[in-house]
Amino acid sequence: GPMEKAGMWMGIRMDTALDTTPSHIADMMIQGATMGVIDATKARNQYPDANAEAHGLASEYITHSQDAIERMRGIRCGMKPTSCPDQIAEALSEYARKLG
Repeated sequence: GPMEKAGMWMGIRMDTALDTTPSHIADMMIQGATMGVIDATKARNQYPDANAEAHGLASEYITHSQDAIERMRGIRCGMKPTSCPDQIAEALSEYARKLG
């Protein structure tokens, strides 16, 4: 509800106020994306007889998340061997492998 959203928003603002480094922001993005994929995967698997449109939306969300991983993979930051988007892609890929 609205109170949970307000609490979450304040938590995010406080979290980023305390640490604005790119790696911390990347960690937060990984956590958020991971929670979304977990929830979509659980819902899709928990309700096999659910509306076909709902299953399609969950599958589409998961596919788009995987596509985002591929678009971010290999992005470099200057001469550094990696970057925040690349680290996000690697972390999400690792998680997707664990889901099977």
